Amino acid sequence: MIESTPPGIELNLGKELAYIIILPKALDAISQKQRRRNKSNSSALYEKLLGIKNSLDDLFITTFHRNTEEYRHQLYKKIITEKLILNIACGKTSEIKQNIEQIMKEENLHFVEREESQISAEEKFLIKTDFQGLSHYPSQEQFSPFFQKYIKNHNHDKNKPHLSPNDYNLEKIPAWKYFKQFPSFVERSQTFKLALAEFNIPKQDIKNLNSYDLIAILKNYSVKHKLPPFENSKMKFIKFFIKHHEQELRDYYQINKLVIIQAYRNKGLNFNFDENPNAYQDFVEKSIYQMKEFGYVPPLFNIHHKYPVKDCKSEKDLSLANAPSNLCLILQSPYHQMMHLFDTNILGKSIFNRKVKRVELPQDLIFFGGFDKNFQIYHKPKEEYKTTILTFIKQKKQRN
Repeated sequence: MIESTPPGIELNLGKELAYIIILPKALDAISQKQRRRNKSNSSALYEKLLGIKNSLDDLFITTFHRNTEEYRHQLYKKIITEKLILNIACGKTSEIKQNIEQIMKEENLHFVEREESQISAEEKFLIKTDFQGLSHYPSQEQFSPFFQKYIKNHNHDKNKPHLSPNDYNLEKIPAWKYFKQFPSFVERSQTFKLALAEFNIPKQDIKNLNSYDLIAILKNYSVKHKLPPFENSKMKFIKFFIKHHEQELRDYYQINKLVIIQAYRNKGLNFNFDENPNAYQDFVEKSIYQMKEFGYVPPLFNIHHKYPVKDCKSEKDLSLANAPSNLCLILQSPYHQMMHLFDTNILGKSIFNRKVKRVELPQDLIFFGGFDKNFQIYHKPKEEYKTTILTFIKQKKQRN
């Protein structure tokens, strides 16, 4: 059974709480793992969802007058949710996905079709590295043939004279045309040169290095010399968000305590918030402190690229993919998972002119904690926020 909402909590929280229980189960049912569940688990799941189904009238329609447009709208959402529950219990995966899409549309999320960018693997890797930092090391297969051979023979060339960092001109490296589009890499131009010198790469051979080689060289140098990690775009965004929206986030945590606790339970965690009256507030304070000091993403949340990386092909500035205006802090389960549930090609289109279906979030949305507007935060752009995802669209139109 769904937990009853405490006195004073608005009804829309009860609906949101129902969604946060039902929708993760729906996403699990679509996955291969959930399709293989045994009968006992299926029965237990059905009993839990049946308890929620019996509460849907109270959650969706009892506060609205019959024969009004709003009543009919809420009734339709209630019917879709009932169908979703029944399809989860029956394991009808195609219908489940359709129901989720219907719910998202009824909750004012928009779907768009657009041409998918032909972004290269190297470009995508650099966007990811700028976003997450040097946490991902390239695989051996991604290295250039020159660098693979150089690594193999590097230990035999220790007697070769070493070059000075100033002997390297990064503009001579074809892959640098990608790197110099990111301020985080440009700021480390000298570190790249120091790393190349320590690797003792012959300056006439740097033209053979690809993006993966350069990242591997930079990471090895950074680890060896214990350099502090550079502040990646993800950390910058979190600090930007908490600087401008701390009070709104605190309000969200205060209103949505039951939702946050249920999100923990969805992950199989239980911190006994009810047993310790200070535990939840301590959790909130710790989350906000870590956002301010370290740029950490708060627990249960993720960062969503509103205009997807795979669509962010830009000949002028790849770093636009990680601009604050293109990022949104979002509750991971179920909402972030749902955003990517529809990242699929539309059938019948040529591989050279592929159309894709995407969920399109509002440009100024910076926080998505639920369908209700009270669980969302919108940012009023200032000078530091003016580079927007519209730049991508404008540049694509110019190229076409």
